[in-house]
Amino acid sequence: MEKWKLAAVLVLLAASTVAETALGKTETVVLRAERILDANHARVVAGGVAVVVKGARIIEVGHDVAVPTGSQIIELGDVTLMPGLIDAHAHLLLDFDAAIHDDEENFRRALLEDGDAGRLVYGRRHAREYLHAGFTTVRDVGNSGRDAGARLAQEISKGQTDGPRVMNCSRALSAPGGQLGAVLREHASQEYREVESAADARAAVADAIAMGAECIKLIVDAGRGLTDEEMTAAVESAHAADVRVTAHVMGPVAGKRAVQAGVDSLDHAYFANEELLALMKRRNVALVPTDLSLAAVCELFYRDQECTEVPEDFRRMIDSERWRLRRAGQLDVLIAAGSDMYYQWPGRTRGQAALAVLDAYREAGLSKESIVRSATLDAARALGIDSTVGSIDVGKRADIIAVEGDPLQDLEALQRVRFVMRGGRIYRGLPDVMKE
Repeated sequence: MEKWKLAAVLVLLAASTVAETALGKTETVVLRAERILDANHARVVAGGVAVVVKGARIIEVGHDVAVPTGSQIIELGDVTLMPGLIDAHAHLLLDFDAAIHDDEENFRRALLEDGDAGRLVYGRRHAREYLHAGFTTVRDVGNSGRDAGARLAQEISKGQTDGPRVMNCSRALSAPGGQLGAVLREHASQEYREVESAADARAAVADAIAMGAECIKLIVDAGRGLTDEEMTAAVESAHAADVRVTAHVMGPVAGKRAVQAGVDSLDHAYFANEELLALMKRRNVALVPTDLSLAAVCELFYRDQECTEVPEDFRRMIDSERWRLRRAGQLDVLIAAGSDMYYQWPGRTRGQAALAVLDAYREAGLSKESIVRSATLDAARALGIDSTVGSIDVGKRADIIAVEGDPLQDLEALQRVRFVMRGGRIYRGLPDVMKE
């Protein structure tokens, strides 16, 4: 075996040993670092901090903590500890080719060539890449085949596949045909749960929850879209089971209908207007803006670093996105980061590509504090899981990452992940470890 390969194997084995130790029910791990992000107050606290983890939970946080005898002490050095990142709009089981400017052809490949089995293969890879990039929770909002999304979420939950915790939305509820064009419409049931009545909607929600869905997605303005009665029935059924509902919308009319039906968040809403944003604030409906910066659009879709080939209508759309995002921030609408990343991005892993959405938020004028919060505590609030994740607090799950630098001073720090712990288990980073 080549020396570098042998060294890599030894490193992985050592990392695995530390990780498995951290999984033990009675084992205590102490993380020490120079800084920590206080997500509750959007500030970074310096001067040396420690986080004590027992099993999968955080039991103490502070400058001076009591270190239980026998603890594993992990010295991380000059980094910032922060809660694991959250992507509120992920598509783990899509792998579109951005060079093909035709989503219908990409869908054809996913449905008719890859199938659930093939999509699981790259879904597992995407999950590992997300985790390695610092994401410890993602909400997978459908387009995951008939049941491949549920299977992947279960594999990760059981420890059979490495990845972030996956909140699986199952197949999105849609009108007949889903979001597919005429050629693929006959295959829509592989990708969507087609609904034609309020009774259908209630049954679809019940079936999804029985399959383990932790969220429900409604397709409101693709095709004929869901009716008000269908949306209301779906929302009532989901809420009765304490499951949140998000809606795929583009414009203000569909957005207003979805909010009035009782959904918990709007995904995309690129053309939201003042009336819709004000209504969202009054109804406590979160916005999941799945934007890309102009530079990202040029690089991903046009391979054009100078942005000379971007169509004018695309530029106008970006201007509209920026306005609604700035206005949402001014109105204090809850904003949860969602990448909607389902393309192959040359030179970037899926996790790295997912971080690009934050550049768009910065381009729109959101503060660094708001941006970081959108990918941590505010995302957790939008998903209804802030009692367990989203901040480094006693009693919460030990979903902790370490980044080089201060993310509130330099957002690029989020690209420099050096350590990843999810649920008390270490998945990235082989720091100095010693026994107390």
